[in-house]
Amino acid sequence: GDLVREVSGRFRVEEKTVRARLAAFSGRREMVETGPAYEAVDLPASREEAEILEAALGVPALAGRMAAEWPPEKFVHPHYRAIAEVLAALSRSGKPIDERTVAARIEDPAAAALATKIGSKGREKKNLEDQFSGCLANLKNREALADAEAALQRAVEAGDREEEARSRREVFRLRALQR
Repeated sequence: GDLVREVSGRFRVEEKTVRARLAAFSGRREMVETGPAYEAVDLPASREEAEILEAALGVPALAGRMAAEWPPEKFVHPHYRAIAEVLAALSRSGKPIDERTVAARIEDPAAAALATKIGSKGREKKNLEDQFSGCLANLKNREALADAEAALQRAVEAGDREEEARSRREVFRLRALQR
């Protein structure tokens, strides 16, 4: 409760998102609210997640890279996670990838509709490989920053000045890379 609230406040992320991430890390799957009221805009990683999916739907070869470098379980938004899971499965099986095939394999109608919308949006774009690489770098950087901030917190609590200084430098370096 308190920890979830604190993390939620510090990273400006909804509490239900923090709870869902904790559940994902602990291997439990918590029911996450979905539906039209749960839109992507309240999650910091959502834009990158959507753009990675756009690229993977538009350039099917990227679906394999996505599965390897940012696997479905790392997706915060439950609809995007569902789309990523199908893309990863299709990529592993070598089946052709397009938004209709992906949408047809998703049970949740809202997530299936989102797959269709993201796929058609991606078709109108050029440079999907660059978009993919840029978004992947941002997501990895945000994850590294969260890890560095957690290490800093642990060092402060342990009173380890050397580790605290090292962690603080890493946090500043990673914050500078955020865009």
